[in-house]
Amino acid sequence: MSEVRELVIRSEDDAFSALQAAMDGAFDKLSVLIKFDGWPIFDLDVEGSRYHSSLPSGVMKGLLEYQTAINRAYASIAYGKTAKGLSDDARREAELVFDVSEGSTETKADLVEPLTKLGEKAIERMTGRQLVVTILGAALLAAGVYLGSHWMDTQASMAADQNKQAALTAVLQQNTQLAQMQVDVSKSAMTMVKGAYDADRLSYGNLYLSRDEIVAINQRSRETLQAHRIDGAFEIQQLKRFDDRWRIVLFREDTGAVQTDLFNGQNAAECIEEIALAFAKHRPVDLMVLGKYKADTIQSATVLGSTHSGLIEPVQPRLARAIEDVNLDDDSPGQGDPGDSEFDLDPRP
Repeated sequence: MSEVRELVIRSEDDAFSALQAAMDGAFDKLSVLIKFDGWPIFDLDVEGSRYHSSLPSGVMKGLLEYQTAINRAYASIAYGKTAKGLSDDARREAELVFDVSEGSTETKADLVEPLTKLGEKAIERMTGRQLVVTILGAALLAAGVYLGSHWMDTQASMAADQNKQAALTAVLQQNTQLAQMQVDVSKSAMTMVKGAYDADRLSYGNLYLSRDEIVAINQRSRETLQAHRIDGAFEIQQLKRFDDRWRIVLFREDTGAVQTDLFNGQNAAECIEEIALAFAKHRPVDLMVLGKYKADTIQSATVLGSTHSGLIEPVQPRLARAIEDVNLDDDSPGQGDPGDSEFDLDPRP
């Protein structure tokens, strides 16, 4: 029986220190029990003339999206399910209570209990290294540490130093569950900023925005999309099959994580084979991709084909071979949307 190590995390610095130790192999032969003490918390502070012990509907929408992101990560990491597959009891384990301070719009939620429970559940599914990287990565994302250039073009001051950002970027490149969580949390953060369009100041995690920056971000969200080719080598962080399409999360250093769909009617079989094989073997694949941008910030992407198989033609597809060479399990019936399945590799550092 492997040794059980109790790891107490009281701060962001503690989390990064333990995360780096895990990447260096310190927990490879251990079972790890992670306990959080006073950290992390969700902390959103909005200042302005209409922000006094109240939240506008746009910001509330962002909070609901944030809870959805937590549910999705909790279901995937703790149970290997989609969020829709969570039982009522499991859903309560991940439920957050948002407290709005009297006289202001500082909104907080305690993440200690749900993340501690998540670590306890993950012991059954992960090695010590996988557990420390995944749970601490989830805590850092939930606390709003990893925000900034990957989701908004702004000069906002980031408290986390570049070494910390680089360490978390390296983790996201290799961990599909955390990469999806980063996409979901970032989306909720953008919704909060849009909802607080007339605020004088907004802070969330390590992100600080002035009124001018909030206005600029909201103006960019209304600008026309510009299309640019971004061909090159991409990591495949997620591959999910629906009845009529394949959903893919691409990752590259300059774009961050980008979600895109390949529809069955696009004769995408050969390209999907390459993508699926790259996903299974944890290696990049050379793709031809059209990115859609607002003010130099990528909003979406379309896979046009691959360097090897060429451009995708609009002909009826044959997708069978796309999954024959990849021995990965689908979601069990009843754990997701009807007609869909998700290929999830074991979480890895």
